[in-house]
Amino acid sequence: MENFEKKTLIVNRETDAKRYAKQTQKFRVGLALLFGVSLALLPFVAAAATLYFTPSSGTVGQTFSIAVYVSSAEQAMNAASGIISFPPEKLEVTSLSKSGSIFNLWVQEPLFSNAAGTINFEGIVLNPGFIGSVGKIITVNFRVKSTGSAYLSFSSASVLANDGRGTNILTGIGSGNYFFQTTAIIAPAEEIEETAPPVALGIPLAPKVSSPTHPDPE
Repeated sequence: MENFEKKTLIVNRETDAKRYAKQTQKFRVGLALLFGVSLALLPFVAAAATLYFTPSSGTVGQTFSIAVYVSSAEQAMNAASGIISFPPEKLEVTSLSKSGSIFNLWVQEPLFSNAAGTINFEGIVLNPGFIGSVGKIITVNFRVKSTGSAYLSFSSASVLANDGRGTNILTGIGSGNYFFQTTAIIAPAEEIEETAPPVALGIPLAPKVSSPTHPDPE
């Protein structure tokens, strides 16, 4: 009887252990599924990148230049594109410069339209990409056409991460506001030639008349 009770106790313990193991396994599987679903529901947070002008404002003369920069300090980027808008009645692009650009390749050469008031660029940075806050893209040289001020902005833009998926990490775009300091053209003063008034020679004296046959009674 005692042996039977011992065997029964051992069997019960083994059954409890198996039941506990199964419950633990189910709990682990459920926890893993819950964790996986939670991760899937979390929004994907991409690193931030911005495009901006330098200088972004100021008083300028008849000609001035601005540089377009990209900032991507947290995530390496490998491509960027944009369309810059400017008032064609106020400004005229004289040239674009790629000197000092971080881009190694250009999908299309930077171009501009003074009629439409637009500047286009689209370039690529080779591996490992660019990471930093001062990545020069292009320099734009302007000529001022009329007095007043002008506002520059991006009408469209993108910055792609070097993550194998081309994730657009652009979260901010800058703008520019410039006041024109024109130089007034002063016409030279008209030179007036001074002429001396004519010198009066006086009234001529009456001629003195005398005759030997008619002497002067005085």
